[in-house]
Order: sequence, then C-alpha cells, then structure tokens
Amino acid sequence: MCIANSNNAYQFLNGKCNSSSRNNETTANNSSHTIMIFPRVRRFLPVIISGYIFNTALYFLLHILLPYTGINTTATSEFCKSKSDESTVDDECTRVDLFAFQIVSFVNLFYLGVLGFHTFFVSRRAFTALPQKPLGRILGNVQSPNSANGKNGVMLPEADYVNIGIIIFQGWDFIASIFF
Repeated sequence: MCIANSNNAYQFLNGKCNSSSRNNETTANNSSHTIMIFPRVRRFLPVIISGYIFNTALYFLLHILLPYTGINTTATSEFCKSKSDESTVDDECTRVDLFAFQIVSFVNLFYLGVLGFHTFFVSRRAFTALPQKPLGRILGNVQSPNSANGKNGVMLPEADYVNIGIIIFQGWDFIASIFF
C-alpha cells in the first residue's frame, strides 16, 4: 500500500503516489505497516505523564486551598440534600471538588485554545507549513523522508502539541470523573 510507512505517506501527501506504486514489499505481513502514532506517543510519554501529575496536583491543591479563599462554592439545592432528611437542604453544602475540577479543565482548555489561536492567526503556520491540498490537511503532519536524522522533519509540530494536550486532558478527565 502507498501509505505503509512515513516515506510513502510523504509521497502520497505531495501527490507523487498513485495506485501503481504497489510492489511486492508492501504486503499485509510486512513490518513497515506500523501505525505512525505509536512512536510519537512513546516519544512524548514523559510529557504526558507529567501532564497527568500536574493536573492531579493542581486539582488537589485547589481542593485544599479553595475553602480558605472565601469564594462561594455553595451548590444549588438540587445537588445538596441533607444526609439525614432528603427533603431538606443542608446550609453548608459546598462543592469545592466541582469548582477545582472546573478550574483544572479551564487551564487545559485555555492551553489548547491559546496554542490553536497562535498557530492559526498569529504565526499562520497552519497555512504556511502545510501543503494547501485536502491531503495536506489530512496527512500534513507526517515526517519528511529528507529530514536530518528524522527529528526536524515534522511539518507542523504544533499539531503534536495539541494532540498531547488532548491526550492529557481527556485521559485525566476520564480518570478524575471516575475517582474524584
């Protein structure tokens, strides 16, 4: 297949690959048919784990410090029922946990928004770094086969940063929704 490895994907991206480029080396059992996302995830794994640790530490820090700030985190009556009687509302029902969760979510989404805004409007790399074809927008973040030792060939590294931010936020959100 033409999109079997990073070299072929780059050729496909630039319109140099067609259906006649199949050969005997690209069979279904060939080791070059690996998904290209796993080396990037493996390369950014320390950053992803650090992001999970940062989000968790920020959550617990806010959960501990918010009651001392004087911010009103009292929830509405539908979320606060008295433990002894379900019909009465507890006067001291605060949801510091939800407020801390919302702040951590805001920090993550703010990072993604600022990065996207900067890439799209300020640096305009979303337009200048990628080929302006439909395949350029889909496969634009593949590594160039002509890059020096394979490290600087990513056309739009901001896409990796956004993907890392999404993995960190969505993974932490899933785990935090279960346990916190």
